[in-house]
Amino acid sequence: MINGMKNRLLTGALLLFTLSMTGCGTLYMNAPTGTDIKLLSRNAPATVKVEKHIWFKWWGGEPLHPEEVHAANIIREAGLKEARITMTNTFVDGLYSIIPGAFGFPRRTLIVEGNRELTPVAHTHPKP
Repeated sequence: MINGMKNRLLTGALLLFTLSMTGCGTLYMNAPTGTDIKLLSRNAPATVKVEKHIWFKWWGGEPLHPEEVHAANIIREAGLKEARITMTNTFVDGLYSIIPGAFGFPRRTLIVEGNRELTPVAHTHPKP
């Protein structure tokens, strides 16, 4: 009897944790109006890193505060000319989302990295 109850509690806790890790997040990958922003590759060096923890409703269908997920706002505030934008679900996001995530309010981490100056491009010339 005790083992059966223990198994049900463990199964319920595992299900709640799994539900908290589900969901999406809508991100607006846009540049500030009137600017040209160069996109950085995954491995390119960046001198600026901005992390924002964003709460979503409806399992990621809509942010609680839409202005937080516009990359243009972060790029403008940081003065970036080059940018890389990533949204991730960290372990800490999962812990914070255990209860609210099960009810459709997950947390995600938005990372904007970049440089305030353009990185020179190395040109290679093919040998004749």
